Amino acid sequence: MKFKNSLDDKILDPEIFHLNPKKSDTDWFKKIIRFVPSSLSWFGAYLLKAFPLDMSQYNRMLASTRVPQPGKDKLVTYEDSRHILVIHNGNYYTVDVINETGAIRPASEILLNLQAIVLDDSTHAQYPVAVLTSEDRDPWTSARQELETVMTNTEPLKMIDSALFVLCLDEGEPESPEQVTKVFLHGDGTNR
Repeated sequence: MKFKNSLDDKILDPEIFHLNPKKSDTDWFKKIIRFVPSSLSWFGAYLLKAFPLDMSQYNRMLASTRVPQPGKDKLVTYEDSRHILVIHNGNYYTVDVINETGAIRPASEILLNLQAIVLDDSTHAQYPVAVLTSEDRDPWTSARQELETVMTNTEPLKMIDSALFVLCLDEGEPESPEQVTKVFLHGDGTNR
């Protein structure tokens, strides 16, 4: 959430690839380059072999989703999002992590919410929606449109789409690199 605030306030330091970090990754360079107009700063960075990386997609890292459309997904960003989505046993929960004034909720409060989710004795979801997202785009588009026709699904789908990010709380502990890879990519399909 601190990263989100830095991103929103436009105070993130630019990501820079340094070919000669002894010259360009120094406090001296950072102080000097700050005062050079942006139209010329690239020249100074180039001379010292410091190449700014493209950060234009950073505003799509949080509270963004791809909504399936026939033939092409639609990228949607929700700038006013204040919650995360937690998936546990195929069930979906939202946790507000930013309060109404824009302040980050205390870590202890967020932890209590996460503990309550883990302790929730709800059974595994009988029809986990996450499995549908593994389909090819057009079948997933049709399934999502079918879900959206039922009025009771509209708000939950918006809460899923508008989450800052998704936190998957899985059971078990993977041990081998193959198991870790499977968990990161798709798990059993119900929690992704």
